[in-house]
Amino acid sequence: VLSSQTVGLVNEDDDVSGFVVSAPSGNTTEAGAMATFTVVLGSEPFADVVFDILSSDVTEGAVSVPTLTFTAGDWDVPQTVTVTGQDDFHDDGDVAYNVTVAVSSGDAKYAALASQTAGLVNEDDDVSRFVVSTASGNKTEAGATATFTVVLGSEPFAD
Repeated sequence: VLSSQTVGLVNEDDDVSGFVVSAPSGNTTEAGAMATFTVVLGSEPFADVVFDILSSDVTEGAVSVPTLTFTAGDWDVPQTVTVTGQDDFHDDGDVAYNVTVAVSSGDAKYAALASQTAGLVNEDDDVSRFVVSTASGNKTEAGATATFTVVLGSEPFAD
């Protein structure tokens, strides 16, 4: 008859607390084109994980949601953030900006993680120019007048 023996075992945890921010789908534009990216957790959290979604320049790109929340039930389902380009009416060229994904959680391992950013560019659609309309009427020596209009192609930064 064999006697029972105790064997010590260790279950090595292969889960890593972390999150992935995908690369943006493309650039935004001042004409309103949108870009998207996703966020997903790397492991099931012990408490809800909340991400604040913040644009570094809301005059160039506006985020669709201010926060994302992941729970133990949906931690492995990617959530999408949509960023919409904003028109500023200035000929300021293409402008780079970031969307920051900042984490907070009651799960200490997730709470300790650093923020991540998605880098985007808002493509400019403004042109520094002016347009002069065709004159109406004819200016004559007898005093008749002609009129025309001048319109700027973009808002100037100064007078």
